[in-house]
Amino acid sequence: MTGANSEQSPLVSVMMPAHNAAQFLEAAVQSVQAQTHSNWELIFVDDGSEDNTLEIINRLAADDARIKVHSIPFGGRGRARNACLDKITGDFVAVCDSDDISFPDRFAKQLQFLESHPQIGVIGSWWIPFHSEVPSLSSRVKEWPTEPDDISNAFERRKMRIHDGTVMLRKQLFERYGRYNVELHRAQGYEVFARMSNQGVKFAALPEPLLYYRQASSIPSLNYFLESSMYKAYADRLLKGTNEGFESFAKSWSGRTWRIYLHVKYIYFLWTILR
Repeated sequence: MTGANSEQSPLVSVMMPAHNAAQFLEAAVQSVQAQTHSNWELIFVDDGSEDNTLEIINRLAADDARIKVHSIPFGGRGRARNACLDKITGDFVAVCDSDDISFPDRFAKQLQFLESHPQIGVIGSWWIPFHSEVPSLSSRVKEWPTEPDDISNAFERRKMRIHDGTVMLRKQLFERYGRYNVELHRAQGYEVFARMSNQGVKFAALPEPLLYYRQASSIPSLNYFLESSMYKAYADRLLKGTNEGFESFAKSWSGRTWRIYLHVKYIYFLWTILR
């Protein structure tokens, strides 16, 4: 069995919730195991998977004591992420999705930055999107803002310009500003980070790619577009202080009108890409 010294408390807690993630899970976990910084624990929460996700992660955990496996009934991404937070012991939390691939030096570089910049609470990076085979470093890099003021200004415009899947942050931020909203099956990262930013937390990103980000395709399906956009709209309402649930919002006049607008927006989006 591999792993860090059992007497050494992990510095980084890797948060990896998953639902029906069997197809790409092993590569994602192996990218964590390949980190040059080895003092981590991987908190894996299976969110009611119906495939062999649990079988795969239990096999990997049997050979690496740093992988801690938990299982809950399906409840959505917000609830699953909070279940991860219930178990973490490290001072820093690394967000790692169950189908993405982290570069080997991701943790080391993000830790070094946070430890040398105490005024920064959250650090991300650039990333490389891909669909099937992992691309090379020469592939197209997605470059978003790296400076705190630029990221903060984006949140003020209700835009998230830090990639959730690349993030490492200080554990104390969840203790001080709250956890993920369980109503949000999508856009849960946007809501919690916008909430932190609105209360003065500083964000930054390293100007280099540290993650291969898996996408189902270059063009999102209508259902994915509608679901993501509706949850984003609902997250904005939460940030303004609404107490209504997502289903109530979706069935309201405002929610139905928003859905009609999104259908039109999706058609325009396709037209601009395919023309």
